[in-house]
Amino acid sequence: MIDLQERFIERKSFIYRLFIVYFMFGGLLLAVLYQTFQLQIANYSEYEIAALENKTHEMNIQPIRGIIYDRHGTILVKNIPTFNLIAIPNKVDDPEFFIAKIKSFIDITEEEENIFYEKFKSKARYNRELVVKTDLDQQEIASFKVRKHNYPNLLVEKRYSRHSDFPNILSHVLGYIGSPSDDELSSILTEAIHPRQETIFSYANGFISGKSGIEKTFDNSLRGEFGEKVYEVDARGKLLQEISYTKPKEGNSIFTSLDLGSHIAANEALKGRMGAVVAVEIDTGAIVTLFSSPSYSINDLSNGISNNQFNALIQNPNKPFFNRALRGRYPPASTIKPALGIFGLQNKLIDWNFSIEDPGFFTLPEDGRIYRGWKKGGHGKVDLDKALIVSSNTYFFSLAYRSDIDDLADHLAQFGFGKKVCLDCFDEDEGLIPNPQWKRNKLNSGWSRGDTVNLGVGQGYMVATPIQLAYYSSILQ
Repeated sequence: MIDLQERFIERKSFIYRLFIVYFMFGGLLLAVLYQTFQLQIANYSEYEIAALENKTHEMNIQPIRGIIYDRHGTILVKNIPTFNLIAIPNKVDDPEFFIAKIKSFIDITEEEENIFYEKFKSKARYNRELVVKTDLDQQEIASFKVRKHNYPNLLVEKRYSRHSDFPNILSHVLGYIGSPSDDELSSILTEAIHPRQETIFSYANGFISGKSGIEKTFDNSLRGEFGEKVYEVDARGKLLQEISYTKPKEGNSIFTSLDLGSHIAANEALKGRMGAVVAVEIDTGAIVTLFSSPSYSINDLSNGISNNQFNALIQNPNKPFFNRALRGRYPPASTIKPALGIFGLQNKLIDWNFSIEDPGFFTLPEDGRIYRGWKKGGHGKVDLDKALIVSSNTYFFSLAYRSDIDDLADHLAQFGFGKKVCLDCFDEDEGLIPNPQWKRNKLNSGWSRGDTVNLGVGQGYMVATPIQLAYYSSILQ
């Protein structure tokens, strides 16, 4: 007999399971309908934009750097167009074989070849262009064009180079450009419209930044603003057509207070000997001349030299990279005497009638040490006026001996000694005004009255830079 109770239980269980299945499918259908609503209606605009972006490719366009002028409007640094042979290193498997093939139809010097090998790995790693040869002539361009189909990793493009008609005369004040460091590159790319996209370069060396001088100090202003090109691409990323173009904004040009003629005169006067010439405009303090010798070519550094050439400059015993106008530390010697005379007058240690007998030396009362003047036998009776005219060491030895060193150091600082005096200059040295605290910290020794006496004629521990002396002289005028 059929157990009716058992049949009823089975039927109830079946209905229960069927209800669960209907519920699951119903929930799944609702989820599909909800997602369809989100895709087709609620988020339509968002997905439409994303789809369009997937069909386009943006490229930054490198701006042209600003021009630098002297006070009369003469161009000191400009951009010159050239046609360059440019390689795509990350598409080159064998650089030696690659260069050998190119040399069969274009003359490449040993130096150009060495530069290519030196920069190849870093350029390939960061997917950057690498210039094989600059300033191609028409014959070289034609030779490449007939073989272009064999070199998908090589192109001839118009690029700019940073150039000065006076590369050795203005090297220290203008400075040079070069490849940016990682931090500098990050800063440059943050200013681009699409920081992570590729860049259409305007310069032969790709990304550039100021490394010294005005090029470094005003790098942000000279750099300009990136432009943009947007291309339509297919599913494989191939560029199809240009959709939009935003022109890059050229960097700001800088009109300096420099005078080219004075730099030419300074160069002719020094004739390559070590030294510096600094001239400032008395009324405004504007720098007219900032020349250091010996120098180097900013064109060579800005447009690429080999490591061997760069190391040769660094190891040159004459130190052409050293900017003696801003970083040369020299005892100010007798040039400090007018400042000391002003200190004596202001602190009533002397007046214009105060005089001493100058026997040609000064004797330190504490230990009898002798400090000699430059003239044997001295200058006889001297007051401040005569002491300045004949540059009497004895007079200023005596005046310094009577001075408080801390007050004297503060007084000299008001003339610009011991600190930077040029807001626009690159890597200026502060020089040094010594005092008891400095000597204890630096030399672990106490200050003596003899140290103060030496300071009276600009000797001892005190050092100043040529630009500090130039500004000091302008104050005295």
